[in-house]
Amino acid sequence: MKARRHYATPAPEGTGAPDRRPQGREAEHEAARRRTGVTPSAGEGGGGSGTMSPAERAARMEVGALRRLYRHLLTFVLVNAGLAALNLATRPDRLWFLWVLAGWTVWLAVHAIGMFARSRWFGPEWEERQVRQRLARR
Repeated sequence: MKARRHYATPAPEGTGAPDRRPQGREAEHEAARRRTGVTPSAGEGGGGSGTMSPAERAARMEVGALRRLYRHLLTFVLVNAGLAALNLATRPDRLWFLWVLAGWTVWLAVHAIGMFARSRWFGPEWEERQVRQRLARR
C-alpha cells in the first residue's frame, strides 16, 4: 500500500499554527466530494468531516488501481503505435518493434491479472476462509 503524503503549508502570517487544510490527493478528493455532494455519512467517518470509512478507502484504492491500469493500457497503445510507425518508416524489412510489443504485452497482462484476480483469489473472503480453516485445526 502506498504511503499517504501530507504536506502542511506554512502557517498564515502571525498565527504560529500550520494550515490544516487538506493537501495533495486528499484535497482533490475533498474537492470532488464537494462537487458531487458525496460526503461520508455520520456512521462512516464523522458526517462530512473529511475522514473516510474503511469501505470508502478500499473503494478509492480499487478505483486508483483501475485508473493506473487504464493509464498503462493507453501508454502501451500509444508507445507501441509510435514504435511500429518508426520501425516501418525506417527499416520495414526488420520488425524489431514486435519484441517490444511482446514483452510489454506480457507485463500488461500481468498487471491486468493482478488487478482483477487479486480480489477474487486473495481478497477478503479468501482471508476469512483461511483464518477459519486455521482456527478449525486448533
